[in-house]
Amino acid sequence: MTLDIPTVLGLQLRQAEIVRQNALPYCEYLKTPWWDLVRTRTIKRANGVCEFCQERAAREAHHTTYERIGQEKPDDMVALCRHCHQHIHGNGLDKMPRRDLLSQRRALLYSPEFQRPVRERLEY
Repeated sequence: MTLDIPTVLGLQLRQAEIVRQNALPYCEYLKTPWWDLVRTRTIKRANGVCEFCQERAAREAHHTTYERIGQEKPDDMVALCRHCHQHIHGNGLDKMPRRDLLSQRRALLYSPEFQRPVRERLEY
């Protein structure tokens, strides 16, 4: 398969953008148009409902890994409400793969740790 010049140029520009985004501090990356697209797609995939509690509106997209910042795969992301997002970070579940987080959702959701009030707040 041969790629035309506009496609090759577009791929080169996208690769340059990935390199640029990887150099940004995380809080700056969250202000980029690319992150807005990733966040919107993640929440839309979940039909606007938190994938963890399945009760509240999903307003946040959670990274299960930071390995592919700027080129996130769908499995790198989980749509969450603020409450669940804070609990996931506060209970050390933030690096759990999406598949595991969602398959163990019930046990985690009703665990004593998850029932405690959130003490720490997410800082970006």
